Amino acid sequence: LNKWERLVTACEPLRGMRKLRYEGDLDTSEQNEAVLLVAAEFIRSLPKNALGDLVKGDTVSDTVSALKVAAEEHYGRKVICPTGGLLLARALQSMRREDGPAGSRALSMPMRQQHLQQLAQDSCPFDIHGPGWPRIRWALLQTMHQALMRGGEPGRVPRQPFRPALGLCWQHFVWLDPATLLPATVRVGAELHHLLIVQVRPIKDLKGKHKRAPIPIASKHPVGYCGFDPTCPYAAIARSWADRVDSAPWAQLKSEPFFTGIDGLAVTTDIVSAAVRQAATALRLEPTAFNASALRRGGATDLRAALGTAGGKQLIVQRGRWCETDVDDIYSRASLEEHAGASLALASACGTSLETAAPGWVQPTHFGRS
Repeated sequence: LNKWERLVTACEPLRGMRKLRYEGDLDTSEQNEAVLLVAAEFIRSLPKNALGDLVKGDTVSDTVSALKVAAEEHYGRKVICPTGGLLLARALQSMRREDGPAGSRALSMPMRQQHLQQLAQDSCPFDIHGPGWPRIRWALLQTMHQALMRGGEPGRVPRQPFRPALGLCWQHFVWLDPATLLPATVRVGAELHHLLIVQVRPIKDLKGKHKRAPIPIASKHPVGYCGFDPTCPYAAIARSWADRVDSAPWAQLKSEPFFTGIDGLAVTTDIVSAAVRQAATALRLEPTAFNASALRRGGATDLRAALGTAGGKQLIVQRGRWCETDVDDIYSRASLEEHAGASLALASACGTSLETAAPGWVQPTHFGRS
């Protein structure tokens, strides 16, 4: 049975939905809309917890939309006319209005470079030098902070197999300059640094439209530095690479997951979250305030602090693989110093607005949009 057939078996009234006979088949469209309206009211009427709270309108809308998509996949044709569905849309909108303003987002703290620096101290109980998982875990945290990675991007999501096309394999770590086949370097200012390119695939790219994004990671110290600095992301990843690169022939190894857990399997979002919380516990921070996206938030926040709100925005968008240029604002956190500077600017602000200088002109809500 396919998805729709299983749904119909479990919920008999869904059998009333039929595919449109032709594009403007309003009669069938209205019949299908009535079925979806009943489904929406049924879902909305079920308490979601012991307090008797109703299912949220957004959840109802998502569920009804999923039912509609399942029916269309089964029939291979639309079930609602392009000009139909207004009653259903109005009902779902009414449910959202009844819910009132959305609740506050759950606290999710960023894990920043200063945290990684503290974890590398000898006095910290967090193991970054032990063979196996401790070294892999340390390279994982450093890579996620550098590449602003989501929890599932290094490996896989829970209960799903590892897919080389999505996760990070050995072949996605490029150490050599393709032109010379020598260790890659990059000049930063007057100094030459070692360079690693990590090719990351956005986990949100469900349709597979986007290529892997090359994320440059430079060594903390210039070429010629002989010591080992555990706080250097390049060095941490290189050490984890050297530990295991001879474990199998390259033809086999290149498509294997680079970040593996204690069980030898590709890390999942849950394993990443556990590693982040272990780090938070070692730093005597509240572990429940951190999750698998903590290093993504931390990296975006550090970039913003280093380059400024305007200067860092484009790099944050590119490095974080955001499709929308405003989503990064959710992840990067404004610092106390930024707000203090804003307060001083407000206290000494002066000048003339453009509207005052150009009578008859009113600033539009959006620039460059019709």
